[in-house]
Parts: sequence; structure tokens; C-alpha cells
Amino acid sequence: MIKMKLFTIMPLVLNLAYCIQPQFKNAQPYTPIDSTKLDQLPTMLNATNPGPYGFSSATILYHGNIQESVNNPVIEIKNGMTGTQIQIRVETKVNGASICVMDDVPQDGSENCGKGQIDVCYTPARDGMKFEFYCTESCDSDDVGFYYRIVKSPVGADDLWCTNLPQYDWPSNLQPTPRTLPPRGTTPPNLDQGSSSIVNQAKYSFVLALVSVVCLFLWK
Repeated sequence: MIKMKLFTIMPLVLNLAYCIQPQFKNAQPYTPIDSTKLDQLPTMLNATNPGPYGFSSATILYHGNIQESVNNPVIEIKNGMTGTQIQIRVETKVNGASICVMDDVPQDGSENCGKGQIDVCYTPARDGMKFEFYCTESCDSDDVGFYYRIVKSPVGADDLWCTNLPQYDWPSNLQPTPRTLPPRGTTPPNLDQGSSSIVNQAKYSFVLALVSVVCLFLWK
């Protein structure tokens, strides 16, 4: 009976050892995306400042190797959220990795977790808030890179605001912009070069014919 309890408890203990619980330290300032400008955001996966579809990126470090001074990624929206709604989207760069996000509202903190993606909407409890990203499973073996974005509604938006937001705008739906020329044979030939080659060949044939006529005339 004791052995069974130990086997049940040990995974939980190991999991907690590798998981840094939210502490909301060293928050970086963050400006939420204006929902009226979503159609103006970059649509390239390697876009920066802003990133693809307005997403930013961060990394939750592997907890087996980090020092005590290292914290989970934390962002802070200092003000401007009273009377609005927010959409929080998170997507891991490795498909299906576990990830969570929590706000810093005391006792009422909203925690949301998912595997690969988080997509949640709610009304902020305060004018300014912090959000911490962390994991409970995936970071026990490797770093977890991820994209994140918070979209803010206009003040007084109706209850359907979040439902009416685009559903396709995830970084995983984009392809990186190619930085090198495609290999030979994968694109159509240059039509201008082809036309030029035909013209040059015709000129060469005409000169040969003219030389032949002159030679025949001289031989007579």
C-alpha cells in the first residue's frame, strides 16, 4: 500500500521540482494589439517588430538546468484595460507542448493551460495586469519556445466581440519568407531571354546565307 502511494506521489513531486510556479517577477512592458488593426499586421513567419500576426515570442527555460535567479516570461499591461475585453493566444513552436498562462489578480487569478495552443477571452479584472507563461510538463526535458499575443477590444464592445475575431491568424498557419533563389528547373524560363536567343539565331542565319551568295558570285 505504501509503495503504491509512493509511485503515485513521485511523478507529482518530480513535476513540481521542474515547474517554477508563477511569481510575476521581472515583468516586461507589453502593449496589447488593437483589434481594429488586425488586418494591418505582418503575414510572414519571420517578421519582427511586430511579429507574425502581431505575435511576440519568448522561451520558458528547461527547469532542470536553470538557476534560481531565472524566472518564467512575464509581461505587464500597465493600464487602459478598464471597460474592455481581451483575447489571449499562445502557441508553442513545438507542436503539442504543454503551456500555461496566468494573470496576477489575487485569489481570482485566471489560469489557462493547453497543449500546443491557448485561446481564451475574458474581461480584465483591473486596469493594469501582469501575465506569466509557464509549463507543468514539457519544460522538464527541454526549453519551450512559444508565440503569444493579447488583443484588446474597444471600450464597451459587445459580448460577441471575441467570437467575431479572425480564427486563422496563428503563426503555425504561415510559411517563412524564402531568403534564397529557388533551385534551377523549378521556375519557368525567362521569356525575354528566349526571345533574344531566337532573334540572334535568325541574324546569324541571315549572315551565313549572304556570305554563301557572295561566294557563289565570286566563283563564277
